Amino acid sequence: MQRNEGTKNDQSTPTKRAIALDALRGVAILMMIAYHTLFDLCYFGSDSFSPIILSSFLVILFQRVTASLFIVIAGISIALSLHVLSTTTTKTPNRHFLNRTLFLGVVALLITVATWIYPHDWFISFGIIHLLAVSTLIIPFFFNFSDKTNLIIAATIILVGSFILPNIYVNAPFLFPIGLITPDYSALDFFPILPWFGVFLAGFVIGKKLISTNSKLVDITIIHPTNKTFQSLLAFLGRNSLIIYLIHQPLILVLLAILEIISL
Repeated sequence: MQRNEGTKNDQSTPTKRAIALDALRGVAILMMIAYHTLFDLCYFGSDSFSPIILSSFLVILFQRVTASLFIVIAGISIALSLHVLSTTTTKTPNRHFLNRTLFLGVVALLITVATWIYPHDWFISFGIIHLLAVSTLIIPFFFNFSDKTNLIIAATIILVGSFILPNIYVNAPFLFPIGLITPDYSALDFFPILPWFGVFLAGFVIGKKLISTNSKLVDITIIHPTNKTFQSLLAFLGRNSLIIYLIHQPLILVLLAILEIISL
């Protein structure tokens, strides 16, 4: 006698994402790769790529726009995650964001250790991943504030961090996370809480606005693996942005070295 095991749905649950937002993050990834390629050429390449290029207005503007885009998208993603958690699941949002903070914190620590080993000089003590970890930890304290209040706070943080703190130097060597540095502080990547948490918080407010207006940028839909449009390819990059962030620099350096464009 054949035992009836019952009907079992062996189809995996389809993955749902804000594809347009992922695609925008993918654009930021490509911008980041372009900037870091130029950075590597300037610091490891021939004399034709002078480090002075990196201090030109257009290059600095491109770098700032790229970083701001990443951080704003991260803030939007927090708003989207909060909306999804509060409407479709019983998970506690604070627990979710704490787990995310711990994950990003571990990644940030690995980045610090890796850059301390090589190139050692100018190792990354508080880069963009460190910022995202801390921002994810403290953003729940702003959930209950009005959008207007959060925008005022964000603007204040950005203004203070951009125009006041850069003119102040301290002797305390451990205040760099908030933007207060010693005269000899240097790092390959530096994104202090002031002003950059202000950008993150502004992104959170933008995300709430996009959700309330049903913007297509935060429209969550099922991912179709067979979809090979340009947007889906950008979205793929965006979904894997952290992995790409971690591996792209070593890959760029190795490729340039193999092509004998730079010497390590």
